[in-house]
Amino acid sequence: MVNLIVVPQRVRRVLVVLAGLSLVSVILSAVVCAGQLYDPMRPHGASAVVADQEPAAQELHLMAIVVGASQRTAVINGKNVLEGDQLDGYRVQTISTAAVLLSRAGKSKRLTLPTVGQANMQVSPLAAGKNN
Repeated sequence: MVNLIVVPQRVRRVLVVLAGLSLVSVILSAVVCAGQLYDPMRPHGASAVVADQEPAAQELHLMAIVVGASQRTAVINGKNVLEGDQLDGYRVQTISTAAVLLSRAGKSKRLTLPTVGQANMQVSPLAAGKNN
């Protein structure tokens, strides 16, 4: 047995109008406050960082190396690179299980993975022909 509540048409209209006004007020408050959001994880006194600004001279950090049967990949500053790729003006010369060799303007730069005390990154050699 189904119990139905009968709501007069006039009350339904009022409820629809109130729901619409509530939605509009939520949207307007979100638009007004969008530029004033507070990051609770930001240290006291630190300025906000705008996501689309690039640092002037970004330091290169090797984050991971993956060596497979047919391809070697490294992750530098969060970007996947292959041998021969360009990254921030550097050319990726070689990727080994221990380091990545970069070159720019005739000079070489060697990036190595952080030690265990510095980060939780590690070299991940893949067995030939296996997908783990």
